[in-house]
Amino acid sequence: MIPVLQERAKKWDAFVRIRDEAEIKLGILRKSLGKVLAKPRRSTNDVKKDFDVISGKRKSYIVCQFQQFAELFDPHESVYTDLLFMGLDAEEMEKQYDDVLNKMLSEIEDENLLCGAVDHSNTKMNSIFDLLSREPTKENIENVEQFQLPALRAQLAILKEKYDEASHARKHVDPDSSRFAALEDRMKSLDSMLENAKKTVENHEQERIPITAQL
Repeated sequence: MIPVLQERAKKWDAFVRIRDEAEIKLGILRKSLGKVLAKPRRSTNDVKKDFDVISGKRKSYIVCQFQQFAELFDPHESVYTDLLFMGLDAEEMEKQYDDVLNKMLSEIEDENLLCGAVDHSNTKMNSIFDLLSREPTKENIENVEQFQLPALRAQLAILKEKYDEASHARKHVDPDSSRFAALEDRMKSLDSMLENAKKTVENHEQERIPITAQL
């Protein structure tokens, strides 16, 4: 009988050790997640680093060994009580981690889309800058003024709305508004360049009038 009790005592000690280790690990997970949630909004790269860190920590918490001990101690009520509470804590922690990871991933993807949209607008601006810098015709200028610039302004208006929305809604990724500000500055330069191009074309036309009259 004594060997049986001794074996049972060893199993119980092992269960308590693993249970305590799991509780410690759960506490570490809470602390790690709390640190991330306490951070202010930051760059995409910094959020990616945090994503990798807590994603790895989420996978580290394993409670499968408890089931084995539960079967060994059947029908020991305290074991099942411990298992129940540890299981609930683990599920809640898993949900919190998943919620934060999903939010991070969503914000990272959204920022990448915004950056892509800014790059696309810059490419269109480059094309217009290039056109206006090469002595454009009156028809070229009219096309830019009546079609290309209005379309570009509409895109910038949509982008501004998205940046404003991101600024209010995001928790982790700080929207890089400096990229959009630079885009707005380029738009002003483009407007100025268009006006100069229009004046140049008008001057050329006025210079040709006397010649035509003489002919």
